[in-house]
Order: sequence, then structure tokens, then C-alpha cells
Amino acid sequence: METVQSTRTCPKCGEAVPAVGLQGLCPGCLGRFAFLAPEASDGSLAQWPELPVMILRQFGDFELLQEIARGGMGVVYKARQLSLNRTVAVKMILAGELASMVAVQRFRAEAEAAANLQHPNIVAIHEVGQYEGQHYFAMAYVDGKDLGEVSAGCGARDAQWLRRAAGYVQVVAKAIDYAHQQGTLHRDLKPSNILLDASDQPRITDFGLAKRIKTDSDLTISGQILGTPNFMAPEQAAGRRRDVGPQSDIYSLGAILYFLLTGRAPFQAATTHETITKVLHTEAAPPRRLNAAVPRDLEVICLKCLEKEPNRRYASARALADDLGRFLRGEPIEARAVSGTEKFWRVAKRHRLVAALCVALVVLAGTVAVLIPRHNRLPESAVNKPELFFIASMPTNCAQGISGIIDGKIYVTSATDGNQGVRKSLFAYDPKANTWKRLADSNKAHSNSAGGVVAGKLYLAGGTEELQVTDSLEAFDPATDRWMMRAAMPTARQSCAGAGLNGRFYVLGGVDHAGHPLPTVESYEPATDTWRKEPDMLSPRIACGAVVTHGSIYVIGGDTNAQGQCSGTVEIWRPGANWSLLPMVPNAVMPIRVAHAFTTELDGNIYVFGGTSAEGPTDQSLLLTRGDSSWFWMLKQHMPRVRCMGCGAQALNGRLWLFGGWSVQPDAPLPHNDVFVFDPSRNSWSRSEPPK
Repeated sequence: METVQSTRTCPKCGEAVPAVGLQGLCPGCLGRFAFLAPEASDGSLAQWPELPVMILRQFGDFELLQEIARGGMGVVYKARQLSLNRTVAVKMILAGELASMVAVQRFRAEAEAAANLQHPNIVAIHEVGQYEGQHYFAMAYVDGKDLGEVSAGCGARDAQWLRRAAGYVQVVAKAIDYAHQQGTLHRDLKPSNILLDASDQPRITDFGLAKRIKTDSDLTISGQILGTPNFMAPEQAAGRRRDVGPQSDIYSLGAILYFLLTGRAPFQAATTHETITKVLHTEAAPPRRLNAAVPRDLEVICLKCLEKEPNRRYASARALADDLGRFLRGEPIEARAVSGTEKFWRVAKRHRLVAALCVALVVLAGTVAVLIPRHNRLPESAVNKPELFFIASMPTNCAQGISGIIDGKIYVTSATDGNQGVRKSLFAYDPKANTWKRLADSNKAHSNSAGGVVAGKLYLAGGTEELQVTDSLEAFDPATDRWMMRAAMPTARQSCAGAGLNGRFYVLGGVDHAGHPLPTVESYEPATDTWRKEPDMLSPRIACGAVVTHGSIYVIGGDTNAQGQCSGTVEIWRPGANWSLLPMVPNAVMPIRVAHAFTTELDGNIYVFGGTSAEGPTDQSLLLTRGDSSWFWMLKQHMPRVRCMGCGAQALNGRLWLFGGWSVQPDAPLPHNDVFVFDPSRNSWSRSEPPK
């Protein structure tokens, strides 16, 4: 049965025009035009004449003027309601009479949900009905663009646009709060479902996935995912139907705000499955990293909406609207930024690999608290008196960075200070002046990266960027105080080691984006800006140490299986050869097996300080030295404090310098800014501030 009747007439002769009539002409006029029309230069017919064609289709009390939107379930037409002579929008089911019972129920549920909401910023429903088997409803026609279209044409996302964006979301949040108060969830908020009317006021539409809050009936089954993944809350993306509530709409509001601030959704990927995986397991990049013009308070508001756990988001859409109002009035907002430490532990809860790597730092913290006094209160006879050697503390707390020496100065990156997430900071220490200087920030924020010095430049490779494993490579030139992006690594990874040898920069081991420990070794040649695959290590290693001495790379310690099982062997590799185990005194392994340690070399000897072991973080100091025919381990003076996951160790002026790191003591929840200096000739330590 036809549900849409043709009422078109030929503008030339007045005859009825079939639905397939071209250019609105009847068959007779069409034939006469084709016969008489001159040919164009390419042999085709000349251009059709300009004709005043008005195409109308009758649908009950409505004349459908043009299609204005189409989705997976329905189509929307701009229409004229004949009885009231007004312009409306008419939505009907695409399947028509063939629509399933569930589709019809969902369609009517959308109409009823919106019809019960009378709010100036929600598109009003005028009529719900059925015409010749076709279900439809008529609603107010909004003559304007949607938020997505407006955002795409906004030009520069400057301060003016950002305030305008905050105002849009504030108004929408108030309307959504009203819907929640009436017992309705939207569940499909996105830029294309928010229209801007002639007065630039947002109007919410498309309640196709709406659900009553106080009922279990939502026309979906557990595990079924409905909605747009890019703007969907994690609990909705995971198909956890019972967990979807008002905070799910708040998440979507935050995603819309993020889109307006940055020009992109918080999460986007090539496929729906990949997008959902990111929604569930990845933290959104802070908006200010994508648009430096975004005010910090507006970023904090946005990221609070995007919290993975619903109870960490705003308590209500009204609370979100109120905080946006405070921002727009220049008042202090109530939302607070999440500290770097809290972010770290949240990720550990969601990612088993990170949890495994950090188990010694968290689960055994109580053990550490017991062991620390034993380490720090050694008998006076067992401690060599510290040398009087004054060292300036680092300008900030730092951990999980890299370091290197260029022209007698030590360069240190600080990946995190425990408060501000992953950072781009670089500092230079001048031992002659005993002073620190802040230098240019890196282009990207790297944490748990590989570092090394080659030809007077500091290289920074891989690690995590916005909690995603990266393949990026940067080089810092002290002569120009500039970071330069270089060719990306073939293998993206984090918790890898770096070393410079024979004019090449080597990256060793680590863990990939899927959590697999890697034995992979790749080298970079600065002159050609190219990478080369090198022989794999004998075993995978995460957070191992790598030093260069005697013309070879030595790899020490590291987690071999992402379960906290550290290697006790040392592997050695010389360019042009294969990897082998370092010949050791019979049955000699590391006295304490560690990962995330400070590792460096001096006078052909290898030193390993601190790190994490199966027993917890440690303050052990180890020397690996060469005998007549083999190598052996020696214990050296304990570090002044437990340290791990620092910013590397360097040898300068006959001393070994260690920078920052975590201690995970109960009274020290943040990384440290102190510098430890070990003098092998005296077997003693100095530090940038005396122990308390």
C-alpha cells in the first residue's frame, strides 16, 4: 500500500507527474525537450532549463517538502501541516508497514518521551499518529544547523568561541536536568542531536533511545549497545544496562563539550569496536593538549564529566550547568583536577599490566614502611661519613623521565611531578654553578620512555602519551634549546631502555600496546633519520637498565613477563654479533633482582641502584665489575632512601648522579626532587638535602 502519494504536476502543461519524473516534467514535455535540446560540446544534452518546480508529496494532513535527516531507524521531513498551515518536522519509521513490533514500540517510546517534556530547549512534539500503516510524529521545525555543523564552521577555537561553547552546553545541561527530573534519560546526546534555532539557542531532539529512569523496560537486552560510541558513556558502551543512569547523559554532555573545545570527539578510531575499546580503557587527552586556548577551569569541568566511573562525574546535570555558570561568570568552579598520582592508580586498576608492574609499589607498601627504618638506621660503624658536598635540589618533583650528559651539563626530563599528569618539562643542571635551569618543553608528553645521547643531542623515544603507548621520537639540541620531531619508531612501546653507541640511538625491550613484553631492539641513525631492526634480546624485558661500556650494550634486570618476575642475568650485545649472556662467576646472579632501577656506568664498571623487586622498592646499591675471566656482583653502600622509577642516573666528574623517583613511603605520596650522588672512591652518598 502506498503511504506517500504524489501530488506533483508538470510546470509546463499541468499534467500529473509520476514519482520517477525527471526535473518535474511529465513524459510528454520531457520527450519534447530532449528532442529539441541542442547538444553540448561533449556530445551530451545541453543544460536543463531553469524551471520553477515545487515538489510536494501528500501524507495525510502533511505536505512533505524535503528530507532533512535520516538515521538507522527513521527519516525526518520538513513538512507543511495543512490544517494549521504551519511548518513542522515529520518523522516516520524507515521500514514503514514492514517495521517490526520492537521498532514500532521504540519509535512510539521516543515520541512519548519527548511529548512529555515541555521545555524551551527541547524540541516539542505536536502530534503522534499512524497514516495508512505508517507510524509518524510531528514536531516543531527548527530552522538552523546542528552543533556539529556550527562547530565545523566556527573557524579559530578562540576565547570567544570557547565561551560560546560553554554557554551552549550549560543550556543543554539545564534542559537535560529537567528531563531527568521528569524521569527520562536521553542516552544518545551528541552534537547532531542538538539544533540551534534562529536566536542561537540549542534545542535537544532525537529521543530515539530515551528510557524512563524508574523502569527496567527500555526495549533493549543486557549487553546490547545502542547509541553513538564517540559520545557514549563507558557503562553504556559496555552494554551494562542496569548501570546506565543520569550520569551517562552527563558523560555525553562532557563529550559534546570536548568536541566543541577541540574539534574532535574524546575517542575516535577506524572501527566501532576500536572506538568502544578506547571508551572503556583509555583516558581522554586533556583538551588543552589539543587546543592551548582552552581555559584550565573549562578543561577540569570537561574531564570531570568524562570520568570512567559514574560516581566521579557531576552528581546531576544541574550541578554541571551550575559549574559552567561559575566559569562564565569568572567565579571559582567546584570541580577539582585529578592529581597525577590518582590518575596513575586509576589506570593501574583498569590495566592488569600496569597493576602487575606496580604491585611492589602499592600492594607491599606496608612492607616497605617496615623495611625503611631498617635500611635507614644502619649501625654507625657500617656507614661511611658523607662527604661535605652541596647539591641543589631539582626545581620540581620528578619521576619516570630520562637524563643525559652533554658538554658537562646534565639534562633531565620530568615526566610527572605527581600532581599534573604527564609533563613535557626539561631541566639542565650545571655542576660548576650548582644551578638548575628550565629549558624548552618537549613537543609531546612522554612517560616511561627510552632516552640517550648521540652526537650532542638528547633523544626521547616511546613511552606513554595520554596513557597510550607511543612510537614518537624527539631530539633536543642544547645549542638551539629546541626539540625536533624525528622518524617514529617501527615498534610503539613503553617502559623501554635507551642507549647511544657508535653514533646510533638504540631502544631495547619494553611492552607494547597490547601488554606483551618485548625482546625487540631497534636503532636510529640521526644522519638519515631512519630506523633499523637489530637482533632481539634473548628474553623480553620491561623496565630494564641499559648501559654502554667496552664497546657493547649491557642489559640488566627488568621484568620478563609483566608479572613482577625480574631477570637475574645480564645480556650483552656488540653490533654485528648476536646477544649472549654475560659470563659470570659460577651461579652468580643479581643479589637482588630489580626493575625500574637507576643504572649507569663508570670506569668500565656497571652500577645498579634502587628499583622495585619482588620484596618491594629497595635502596640496594650494586656494582657489577669485571674480574680476570668473568664478571661478579658486589654490594655497595645503601642509598640514603628507597627510590625507583626515577629520571635516570649519570656519571660525571667521578661521581654517579641519581635524579628524583618514587619512594612510596606512607608519608611521601609524591615523587621527589632530591638528587643523590654516590662517590665510588669513598663508598659514600651525598644528597641535595640532608635526611630528616
